[in-house]
Amino acid sequence: MAKNIISEKGFTLIELLLVMGIISMLSSAVFFNRHQATDIQALNQATQRLVFDIRRAQTLALSGVGLDIDNGKCGYGINIPNNATYNISLYNCTNGIINNSEIITLSKGITISSVAFPTFPIDILFKPPKPYIVINNTPALTSIEIKLTNPQNQTKIIEINTSGQVNIK
Repeated sequence: MAKNIISEKGFTLIELLLVMGIISMLSSAVFFNRHQATDIQALNQATQRLVFDIRRAQTLALSGVGLDIDNGKCGYGINIPNNATYNISLYNCTNGIINNSEIITLSKGITISSVAFPTFPIDILFKPPKPYIVINNTPALTSIEIKLTNPQNQTKIIEINTSGQVNIK
């Protein structure tokens, strides 16, 4: 007597379709969140770079490298001419910027703005030896907030006060 045994090993079509559906849903969720994570990372990098460059302008002003107050070269600072770039600049005490040592362009659709100064340019000047800080040629200001925004309207705010503190909010 021979038995006709049918093997029941393997997967059914319904099981395969179910697994493929779950995998595709998880893949699409990861794919769409990757773009948001990339935008957040670009915003964080741009914020850290701007804070670093502000600190670098402070350090250049404190060190006095390239400064000659008798000939009008009185400090270093950050010049923000528009919502997509900023410069680390050597400043003349009376005429403003002498030269831009480095022009930095923000990436991935990140924009820069300030509530206190809705129009450009924005200047943050560090004068030695303290360093004395002048914001947009207005000595009475005690601080300025610079806002960086990514394409998804997520923001980071950098606060700079006249005592030289730079904070990220």
